[in-house]
Amino acid sequence: MSQAQLQQYINTMAGSNVGFLKQFSMLLDDNDEYIRIPNNAQINLDHNQAWTLTARVKRTSNNDDVIMSRRNTGVTQAFFEMRVQPSGGGFSDRLVLQIRDSSGAQITFNSTSTIVPGSGWHLAAATCNGAGLYEVLLDDISGGTINNVFANTITSNNDLDIGQFDAGGGNWGGNIGTIGIFNKVLTTGVSSEMEELLNGGADGDITAHSAAGNLLSAYAMGGGAVFGGGVWTFPDISAFNTNALSVNMELADRVIDVAA
Repeated sequence: MSQAQLQQYINTMAGSNVGFLKQFSMLLDDNDEYIRIPNNAQINLDHNQAWTLTARVKRTSNNDDVIMSRRNTGVTQAFFEMRVQPSGGGFSDRLVLQIRDSSGAQITFNSTSTIVPGSGWHLAAATCNGAGLYEVLLDDISGGTINNVFANTITSNNDLDIGQFDAGGGNWGGNIGTIGIFNKVLTTGVSSEMEELLNGGADGDITAHSAAGNLLSAYAMGGGAVFGGGVWTFPDISAFNTNALSVNMELADRVIDVAA
């Protein structure tokens, strides 16, 4: 079997229901590798809408690690961003939600009680209730809430980058599993929607989640991805069909390294 035939087989099987071949994640190098979700209506989250950002992540770097960001070059436009603050910073090793509206008003909110470990899989999440209340959670444990009623939109026409600032830099060092964006605040606590997502595993089938009908976008960063022409293509596994594309990534960046 040639390399091309082998890759076609892997790509086909990764999108199937073969269990062990769905245990993939993407390993980003903390340098210049990231994944770009093109600007589309499904990522136009705003302060007056309810939403939840979720990502299964495994951190291997102590640098400024961006999970997802919609910043523009020069940071002159509205954006939302979820990241792990670098070691030694003001919110050292905490999960951070940062939001800026179109007038320049900005909040930076961290999970003050929870440090993101430098190993193991974790569920990072951030929510907005549509009425000025924001919350960050790690593994379904709240880092607290903050109230901030923006007067202007927090959305823009920028792409959404997974693993770096949309403006460039802050690259993620470690693994990225399933990404989800919901148009509601997921419930938390015992027998909750967030716990269901946490227990589903890093490469779990998010389309089988009880809140799957509220998905705006979802990407299984390993399973179902196809490599061709030097680029990984990640299909949107929600009801919408905006493919994400890798930047500066290689065939070997998809790894079998997913644990529940």
